[in-house]
Amino acid sequence: MIPMQELILKVCGAEAINIQESVQMRWSDYGEIKRYHMAKGKYSSVILKHIQLPEKEQHPKGWNTDISHQRKLHS
Repeated sequence: MIPMQELILKVCGAEAINIQESVQMRWSDYGEIKRYHMAKGKYSSVILKHIQLPEKEQHPKGWNTDISHQRKLHS
């Protein structure tokens, strides 16, 4: 099992993650918002924002300035 999934189960007091679904991708490949449906836990589902910084910033119109990077990190 992935360590992140183990942490989610521990925090939520759940036995298993039944379904994992993508809710929305973050702009410029900075991560993803996911919903996890739980089995027998404190919560039936939780939504988490997964942040993953891209190796190389890319934007189709070249809008990858330091200001845009800092705004995305803050968000």
